[in-house]
Amino acid sequence: MSADTTSATKPPRFSAGLTRVLVIVLAVLVVVLGGAAVGLQIAKPGGDGLDGARSAALTSATTRVPKMLSYSYKTIDADITTATGQVTGSFKTQFSSLMSTQVRAGALSGRITTTAKAVEAGVVSASSSRVTVLVFLNLTTTSGANATPQINGSRVEVAMTKVGNEWLVSKVTPV
Repeated sequence: MSADTTSATKPPRFSAGLTRVLVIVLAVLVVVLGGAAVGLQIAKPGGDGLDGARSAALTSATTRVPKMLSYSYKTIDADITTATGQVTGSFKTQFSSLMSTQVRAGALSGRITTTAKAVEAGVVSASSSRVTVLVFLNLTTTSGANATPQINGSRVEVAMTKVGNEWLVSKVTPV
């Protein structure tokens, strides 16, 4: 064998200073990556993190909004009670007043039945205690004047606010 072949198979030698620097860099990387892993574990979906808030509020909105907007002249008082149980804050007072006066009177005089169904929804913005959801609805309405069901699409932007362990509607804006 030639001298060139022998020298090519020898492992490279590092100085003691370079080895020390590499050990320190690796130790810092282990600490940083460990901290990142812990942070990701704490904020994982389904926990108390933002993803959990988004998911829970979205599910709540698609259940609560149809309950708020569905009513029948035959069961209007019970429907108003159900509807107002979905809302919170100052909006609850406004919504309850609207339902108890105008909607109730119109439903009884026109023999109106409206069924709302959420067909799609998505989160517009979110924090850990307030989430804005865009809900697409189909509203099916019959009345004494028109027994043939009329189906209309609607979109509403819904503010969901965390109250205790529940997400309740705190504002509804037609869009």
